[in-house]
Amino acid sequence: MSENITRPIIGIENRTPQEVFDIMVARIGASPAPLPNVVGDKPSIASLDERMIAAGMIPLSDLLSGETPLKRWMAHTGVSDLLTFQDWLSRRYEEFMRMKVAYELGDKPKDDELYEWVLSHCGALGEVVANFRQMKERMADAASAAAPVPTAEFTSHMESYRVFVAEVAPRLHWKVWAAVGNSGLYEGGFDGWRHGFGMTQLEAAPLPELMDNMRSALRAALSSPMEGGE
Repeated sequence: MSENITRPIIGIENRTPQEVFDIMVARIGASPAPLPNVVGDKPSIASLDERMIAAGMIPLSDLLSGETPLKRWMAHTGVSDLLTFQDWLSRRYEEFMRMKVAYELGDKPKDDELYEWVLSHCGALGEVVANFRQMKERMADAASAAAPVPTAEFTSHMESYRVFVAEVAPRLHWKVWAAVGNSGLYEGGFDGWRHGFGMTQLEAAPLPELMDNMRSALRAALSSPMEGGE
């Protein structure tokens, strides 16, 4: 098909644009239409892999799985679980959104060569952020629906910690939940991005011990914040 279409048109320099157009339409109509390994209206991954390998490119299947020579440099070394992924994602999204806002407010001209790059990153990261937030909300709703009614002891500890947080780190996001298996142990964590540090999650422990650990961990984090907080 491609050989017939790309074959030179004899005497093209003496032909009108309409004649060239008619010749190309005739060639396309006479060429076999279907491509091999097509799924619906889209070529299959296998067929695209073959074509990309033949062109000296990394096959699509490897690009989708992440098995490429760039694998070791593409992921942040600090991302090891959902908490650290959320930390990385929120920082990265804020970084690009700040750059986008600078263009929208006129601080930077939109004809700048980086504008489209910033815009595309905001769109891609924004979609990931929206779905990640939805996942967290639905997981929290499901956990709340299955969670037992809080005891008076639990409520007392939560109120005490709330007062503590209001004094030392206002607007801190924190949470305490029953450990998996409902063994009488609890887990907890907090996100200190607003205060200059990242996320911290505490190991499962009896409730009084966990709350003491939460206080100690927060004091330690506040005493040695990282760069980038408010």
